[in-house]
Amino acid sequence: MKKINSSRYNLFAKQYVLLFSFLIAVYAQVMTFDYTGFDDDFLIVNNMPALRNWDNFSKIFTENSFLSAVVYGFYRPLQTLTFMMDAHLSSGSLFVFHLTNLILHIITVFLLYSLLRKFDFDERISLFLCLFYGINPLFVSAVAWLPSRGDLLLTLFGLASFVNFIEFVNKKKLKNLVLNILFFAIALFSKETGAFLPVIFILYFLMKKGFGEIKSLVFPVLLWFIIGLLWFYLRSLILEELPGNQIFGIIPLKENIPSFLEYLGKFFIPIKLDLLPVYGLINTVIGGLVLVILMTLIIRLKLEWKYLIFGLLWYFLLVFPGALYSRNYPFNEQFYQYLDHRSYLPMVGIVIFLGFVMSHFKVEKYKRNFTIYSMLLIIVFSLISFFKVQYYKMPEKFLTKAIEQNDKSSVANFLLANYYKDKNDYDRAINYYTKAIKINPSYSEAFNNRGILYALFDELDLALNDMNKAIELNPQIEDGYYNRAMILEALGEIDEAIKDYTSALREKPNDKVIMLSLSNLYQEKEDYLKSQSILEKIIDIDPNYYAAYYNLGNLHLDLGNYGQAVKYYTKTLNIEPDYVNAYINRAAAYWNMKEYDFACKDWFAASQLGDKNSEIMYKKYCIKGGR
Repeated sequence: MKKINSSRYNLFAKQYVLLFSFLIAVYAQVMTFDYTGFDDDFLIVNNMPALRNWDNFSKIFTENSFLSAVVYGFYRPLQTLTFMMDAHLSSGSLFVFHLTNLILHIITVFLLYSLLRKFDFDERISLFLCLFYGINPLFVSAVAWLPSRGDLLLTLFGLASFVNFIEFVNKKKLKNLVLNILFFAIALFSKETGAFLPVIFILYFLMKKGFGEIKSLVFPVLLWFIIGLLWFYLRSLILEELPGNQIFGIIPLKENIPSFLEYLGKFFIPIKLDLLPVYGLINTVIGGLVLVILMTLIIRLKLEWKYLIFGLLWYFLLVFPGALYSRNYPFNEQFYQYLDHRSYLPMVGIVIFLGFVMSHFKVEKYKRNFTIYSMLLIIVFSLISFFKVQYYKMPEKFLTKAIEQNDKSSVANFLLANYYKDKNDYDRAINYYTKAIKINPSYSEAFNNRGILYALFDELDLALNDMNKAIELNPQIEDGYYNRAMILEALGEIDEAIKDYTSALREKPNDKVIMLSLSNLYQEKEDYLKSQSILEKIIDIDPNYYAAYYNLGNLHLDLGNYGQAVKYYTKTLNIEPDYVNAYINRAAAYWNMKEYDFACKDWFAASQLGDKNSEIMYKKYCIKGGR
């Protein structure tokens, strides 16, 4: 008996080693990757300070996935928690984030193998199906694209929950029900699709036990309902409505019907694997043919029909939630219509379906041929995935390829322009903003961002034209009035700039930078009372905002109130001891007050901070003058 157990253990170990080897061979490269510039910049890269702040831990269940009330997101607290953990373990790179995605994928494939064995599939069939799933080109984005973390967690814990439900149904052990509930809760709080898992559990129960024992499901259903109710309540607190460019319901479902077919098509025949997919005839037709074949198999394999229907229902039920959601783009925009990683959990149903089909035809009898042809297929799919993964290495590569695959995507051009802007490659950035505008002449954000870059090149007329267009297209565009105000100020249009700064403050009433800019303009117009009032309001908001004290010092210096000027410059230096301009201006105030020794001390301090003019003043009036 010991030898049999040992032999079986060794066989299982070999299966897992083989699975691990293929997955690492294809995906180990992701650990050196950066980000793609598609959502992961907002969700992770730009959000790193919030993710690294443990004070935000309490916000995980009370804020959206961006930990911000400003940026819209989804309610995925467990995803956010894993990102926070990664952020604390990382040292500036995204290595840990990518490593976590890879580990989750490997564990999911191992868990899938365990699930298939619970259906009593042959070890070779189970191994082949797990390899086919694990290295399938359809799931490259699930592993390589960091925002797919929610789907990885959903699938891993969804499978763990289902495995324990199978054990509960078969053995009636309370331990398995507790684990089922726990893993279901984790899956649900990882991604919204988890709300449909109880339907899968109930379908499995009916397939195994029928309606005769339905009463035994009352307690599990009650627990699932309580978990779902808690999730729905917490989610409703922060996501009362979707942003204007996102829609949910029947209209998106009609639009997304092809996704049910395209996932099937690409799972079996991996062609047209666009990074940002839009619906196309080829994949839809292939998917339709695959569905016809699957339906034919259900009719033909009468003994297994209920298991085959279960697998197919698993697929359709779990694609359904994602199909209810879409982004609302202008009619001429083709950014993406669906995303491949959303099929990560649904496709498990097709794997179960294939397991029953292959078991019926007893492919394990043809061991040699089965091994040869299956491994050839796995190697081909592995190579496709290996090369496709590389497009996720960095924003330039990802977005350039996305544009190459779909030159009608103004958003991809816009995102690539943003990348070049952040890299200070302004010529390229302007070029891609211009391409985005050419595709979508109503792209207000592209006009806004291009206008900012024109201003940097001192092309102020072009900058103003772009800002005018951005605000005309979208009067609520974020920072639009502030950006135009800066351009108007540079053009000397002070009154118009004041109007725009005032409009910007209506959007962000307590924005200190906008308030400071507006105060400066009022001071330039010698409207000192308004300028002073704004600066005092800034200090009420933030008593440690040294720039406000400094500007108050300047205001009083202009008015000849030298004592008050010294008071505010001193407060500035108490907060920011190395602020050289505060020393320079305080020295001027002291000099006018005939406090020459204090003036000399400030000139000396400013000269020590590198100001050459202060060094000249100190030598001229303080050393030679005998002070």
